[in-house]
Amino acid sequence: MSQQRPVVFPKISLFAWALLLFFLAGPALGEQPQKRPQDKPASAEAAVEADRKVSLQPYLKGYYFDTKAILTAPARWEAQEWLVAGAVVGVAAGLYAYDQDLKEWAQKRRNRTTDDIARFTEPFGKGFYTVPALGLLYAYGYAVEDGKARETALLGVESFVISQVFTQILKYATHR
Repeated sequence: MSQQRPVVFPKISLFAWALLLFFLAGPALGEQPQKRPQDKPASAEAAVEADRKVSLQPYLKGYYFDTKAILTAPARWEAQEWLVAGAVVGVAAGLYAYDQDLKEWAQKRRNRTTDDIARFTEPFGKGFYTVPALGLLYAYGYAVEDGKARETALLGVESFVISQVFTQILKYATHR
């Protein structure tokens, strides 16, 4: 007869709980990005020229404004959003308490198919597919003078960088 291990709840600091709340629940709620003030071109000719150029300073400011919007989003949440955030944090904390058990359960059920799936999907999280795809999109936009494609690629890079920073902070805070 196998002995059951007692459930030991991990000690998580208040800081780690706050990070879980902000970084798990915020993206899960999919808040709409806030509009940033942008300069309007003075003429149609200026608009065409502006479409061909990507200005570095407004692009880099986007990192600041978008990160600020993510971090301050909970201040604008309504009751329903706080309930969803609480549920996400509660489920995450519950799963974290059984982390080792879940790992053992999954490892016992590994097979060739699950290994193949993991091998295929892992590079997505590391950017091995995302970054080259965004680079190709930007190159396409540059080659055909499509400002929208370039802007989309740059916003994709920004999203990738910001999400990777948040992910690493969350992993560090939760000892993952």
